[in-house]
This record gives sequence, structure tokens and C-alpha cells, in this order.
Amino acid sequence: MQAIILMLMFLFALLVHGRFHFMGAPDFLLLFIVALAVKENNIKTISYSFVAGFLEDVLFSVGFVNALAKTLLGMLALYMKQFFVIDKKLLALILAFILTPISFLISYFSILYFQSVQQLSFPWINMVVSSIINAVLCPSFYLILNRFSADEE
Repeated sequence: MQAIILMLMFLFALLVHGRFHFMGAPDFLLLFIVALAVKENNIKTISYSFVAGFLEDVLFSVGFVNALAKTLLGMLALYMKQFFVIDKKLLALILAFILTPISFLISYFSILYFQSVQQLSFPWINMVVSSIINAVLCPSFYLILNRFSADEE
């Protein structure tokens, strides 16, 4: 049952992804990956990270860069959580705030490299606004994931 709930939350994050836009948008897939990295084990986090990026590439993108980017972000979240000995909600907030700019950098450089765009201005304001939005939403996203997966344990 826990796997079904995780899959439903993942599908919700995928369907809502990219629907909100105002000077920055929450990255629900990144929030899902961060919450999963804080809560679950390595194999589950990396697996869902790859699937999230792959499906995002298939549905919304031209090139297959997001699968690599989301997998790297999931691995980075798993690595970074070892260095923090704090409350898990606060850890989710910090990881979301740190990983959102990294996600922007990966997307920016992949667009420059793979799509051969000559000059592309970096979206600084979008990155800052999205980082703040993700940091605000991630603890509640973690609590929802924790609530549904705690029922099964």
C-alpha cells in the first residue's frame, strides 16, 4: 500500500509540475525527491528520482537531460543529509533551498550545451523566487509524505 501511495503522490507531482508560473514556480518533482530523500532509503530515492526525470523528459522536454539531473539531485540530497543532525522538516527545507539553484544551474547549462543556444540570460529572479517557494512548501510536502507512509509501518 505504501508503494501505491508513493506512486500517487509522484503522479500528482508530475501532473502539477509546470502548471504554476509567476516569476518562479515550485518544482513539485524536486520537492518529492527531497522529501523522499529525507524519509526513505537510498534505493527508493534514486529509483523515484530517475523515473521522475525520465517521465518529465518524455512529457515536457525535448532532450533527455532531466533524468540525469533529477537522479543527480536525488543522490546529492542523500549525500547532503548525512551532514545535518537536525529535525527532518528543517532538513527538508534546507535541502530544498540548496537544491533548487543547483537544479536551475543544471537546466541552464544543459540547455546551452544540448540545444546550442548562443546567448541565454540566466533567470536569477526566477531561481531566487523558486528557491523560496520550494523552501516554504517542502516541509508540508514532507509531512504529507510522512503521514501517508507512516500509516503503513
